[in-house]
Amino acid sequence: MVDADGFSAASRPPDLRDAFTLPQCAPLRNADVKRLLYIRLDAIGDAVLAAGLLPSLRTVYPNAEIIVVCDGVCSPVYAGASLADRIIELPKNILYTDEGFQTVRRTLAATRADLVLNFVRSNTPYTLALSLLCGAPLIAVANNISNMPPDNRDYLQNFVHTLIPLPEELPEIEIYDHILDFYGLEHEPSAPYMPVGDVARAKAKQIWSETGFAPDRTIAAFPAAGVWIRDYPLLGTALVPICKQYGFSVLALGGAGREREVNRNITNVLVKHGISVLNFSGRLRLAESAALLADCRLAVGVENGLAHIACALSVPNVVVLGGGHFGRFMPYSPKTTALCLPLECFNCEWGCLHPKIYCITGIRPPAVTQAVQIALEQGDAGKAGRLLLQGSVAKSQAQDIPRLQIPRKFIASRRDRGLTVMTL
Repeated sequence: MVDADGFSAASRPPDLRDAFTLPQCAPLRNADVKRLLYIRLDAIGDAVLAAGLLPSLRTVYPNAEIIVVCDGVCSPVYAGASLADRIIELPKNILYTDEGFQTVRRTLAATRADLVLNFVRSNTPYTLALSLLCGAPLIAVANNISNMPPDNRDYLQNFVHTLIPLPEELPEIEIYDHILDFYGLEHEPSAPYMPVGDVARAKAKQIWSETGFAPDRTIAAFPAAGVWIRDYPLLGTALVPICKQYGFSVLALGGAGREREVNRNITNVLVKHGISVLNFSGRLRLAESAALLADCRLAVGVENGLAHIACALSVPNVVVLGGGHFGRFMPYSPKTTALCLPLECFNCEWGCLHPKIYCITGIRPPAVTQAVQIALEQGDAGKAGRLLLQGSVAKSQAQDIPRLQIPRKFIASRRDRGLTVMTL
């Protein structure tokens, strides 16, 4: 059994309570903050959702140099539009050894920050502890226990100077509204953010010219997520009838390594059916992938960073939605059509106890095909997007699969926000 960060029970970070002594720090007035560390050691999609908060932080801390601490793959999100004065790139896995943790701690302490902000709801013990050890007061949101044991969470949160409470079922995109409310700022509803500069747009223009693909007849596909349990390798099969009906080509986007292999599998399926497809996995910078995606007629894939980038760039998107943290991240945009197989075991935080990841493997390609057709023919959904519920399972899985269960509480909580719900 693995969790959303790819840890097995045996490889989870150890209890940190006896590893070091955490300091208590005195606070400063907002106007006196000269250096601010904004720590976000999570994934691309999280960065896309969170980056729009930074302009408001400049209002709150008008005299501060804002230093963003993030994984290197996320730095293009914060580099745009001068959101950050400085970016410190860290591979988050470096924290999982004592030597790496102490090296990073010294690096961040050397910034002599006056204040640290960590608005990640699902910190690991190491990332929350690191935020506490920078030598400055920490303002954080209340953490859940997705990525840390409750005793670690409770212990570490004792040392947070200001802990912002969060409603338990608050959607991720609304965390940032909640934070702005905490600061007493008037604001528009939070929205995802992804910068696409002139250099990346020029690269995309070059690719369109060299490939001969027409952007308005091209689908951007991304069947692979950050961890394998959320992949949808049957996407190629689902796209075949769509591409034939509408004359679409396909660009497969994503990172190197495992994502490239998943994309290769779907491109092989499409090629066998005479469909024009190119696999750009690992060949483009993040901003270049975003620039290509921005031009496409549609984006189709799993819930990953590219899905959130599609929302940020107002590209219609169809997302195969698993049950691990169902409803926490998507849908939230009128551009999104999310398809799920509603099961009784939803919200397991990807700690699946079944022999298969049924919430993903049980989604039939014809249902994905139908979801794409609905997105193309019906356009934007309600303000909070469109949720499609696959109403049955394949006969071959019917005896083994968990029971179907409509997420009525989730649907009821989102209808007044503009969620459109349909059953297939």
